[in-house]
Amino acid sequence: MIVFVVNRIKRWCTEILGLYRLQVLMILGVLGNAICVFPAAGVAQTSALPVYPWPNGRAITVSFAPDLVEIGRYRNELFMHMKDQMSHPDWQIEILRAMQTWARYANLQLAVKSDSPRAFGVPGLTQGDPRFGDIRLGAFPQQNVLGNVVAYNPNAGSWAGDIFFNTNCEYYIHDFSSGGSSPNGFYDLYSVALHEVGNSLGLLDQYRDASSVMFFAYTVPRTGLSADDISNIQ
Repeated sequence: MIVFVVNRIKRWCTEILGLYRLQVLMILGVLGNAICVFPAAGVAQTSALPVYPWPNGRAITVSFAPDLVEIGRYRNELFMHMKDQMSHPDWQIEILRAMQTWARYANLQLAVKSDSPRAFGVPGLTQGDPRFGDIRLGAFPQQNVLGNVVAYNPNAGSWAGDIFFNTNCEYYIHDFSSGGSSPNGFYDLYSVALHEVGNSLGLLDQYRDASSVMFFAYTVPRTGLSADDISNIQ
């Protein structure tokens, strides 16, 4: 009976810690590395914690968190949200394509690994945790941004590097070959992912150069990195 009670208390403490960490991260601005929906949405809040390079940039793993795992007081809705707009492999390919775009110029090796039904922010390693990728992908409702990131910082725990898309926004895959315009109210997933992955790898939002994928506001669908983006990640 004593063991059962102790285990229950440990579980409650873990759940509270996960929620507390998310609240603290949001208050401190660690979840503030984001791409705004409109320039009029204002300046995206920058992280209050300093950004560090990944300890092992040659072996960064990525995983897609299953739906319904906890993100603080929210539940992950990544799969159910994306499948309403795109086919299952296509949206994952676009996100991974954005990651590979950065890896090509940053001398990084990104590998996809399986995830687990563990809450975001559970106590664990900032890199190399066997339960999920170093960069976990999730989605929950947010305001005035297309996505958010916890940039790598050793004090961020297992939140470090995690990317969160906004379930209040609609994404699509832009077809450059057809020369078509963007559907009204939709945002190119590859372009959004490029920005968020850049934040996850340690780059801060850009406020002057609209040609950079790190520009704080969504402008047009992107085909790749600008010359300054490449220089900044190397």
